[in-house]
Amino acid sequence: MRRRRPLAALSLCALLAVGAGSVASFAADTGTTAAAPVVAGGARVIPLASDVLLPSGVRTLPHGGAADASGRLAGWAHPSLRVSGGMPGRVEAAADLFLVDARAAPDPARASLHVTNLAATAAALRGFLLPVGIWAERADGGWERSGADDRFLAADAGPLELELPRGRIYAVSLEAGGSWVGGDAGAAGPEFYLALR
Repeated sequence: MRRRRPLAALSLCALLAVGAGSVASFAADTGTTAAAPVVAGGARVIPLASDVLLPSGVRTLPHGGAADASGRLAGWAHPSLRVSGGMPGRVEAAADLFLVDARAAPDPARASLHVTNLAATAAALRGFLLPVGIWAERADGGWERSGADDRFLAADAGPLELELPRGRIYAVSLEAGGSWVGGDAGAAGPEFYLALR
């Protein structure tokens, strides 16, 4: 019998509950949080949305948004994707998808980023290549790239495997750029989840 991994889910188009167990999801267009953050092996994943409670010490995010006086996220915006049938497209505005608090995680914290609705996304974004950035929080509260280049989620490559060194908080973001050809009108856009291992 296959063991289920704790996961956090994120939808860019609609609210989605993925599987059973520890699931966190939200509708990116409204920022409505549906469940609590996911905790596994000392690491914690927080799917980002307006009004979500940020980990202690986090005051800003790499792509905008900041903690208000109560520590909740304000000013956050979801990624901007424009899809037109048969036309090339790209991520127009980057945004942060998840925070991973690896301060108490094993070294390194291991996670995998998945597109949960692969068939629907492939119909909407034919041949997609989505750039994913990993950002590490600095001691001064700012952010720096973790790794030199973006990583990519591709239509035919499976999940994106991540190793995050212990002791820091990381932001997983959908970066501007990438490519696809717009497909079926009205088809669903990508829905993500981040599974801790």
